[in-house]
Amino acid sequence: MIGNIFDVDLKMIRIFCAIVEAGGFTAAHAILNISLPRLSTTISDLETRLGVRLCQRGRNGFRLTSEGAAIYEAAQALLLDLDKFRTRIASLAKPVAEAGKYIPNQNEIRV
Repeated sequence: MIGNIFDVDLKMIRIFCAIVEAGGFTAAHAILNISLPRLSTTISDLETRLGVRLCQRGRNGFRLTSEGAAIYEAAQALLLDLDKFRTRIASLAKPVAEAGKYIPNQNEIRV
């Protein structure tokens, strides 16, 4: 099971979500411009990292397992929270007058 989450985990999660949203590996391959073997390896690595089988894939097509569906839902929430975090941080940041100099937000200035 996953402990700490690293950048590589987020990348694998994003690829997993793209595959689900595309409806399978072949469609995701065309969208992401990542080779089918690389997509397959990425999902296998993610499955190993998470300790669950995410999907059935092969000649019978693509289908999420029940664990894969639950993880997809959790991944969507995680990615949304990351976007909210990024937006919040960007709204707090102020342009820098000089390289390396921090300019406080108006709410941070106390008299």
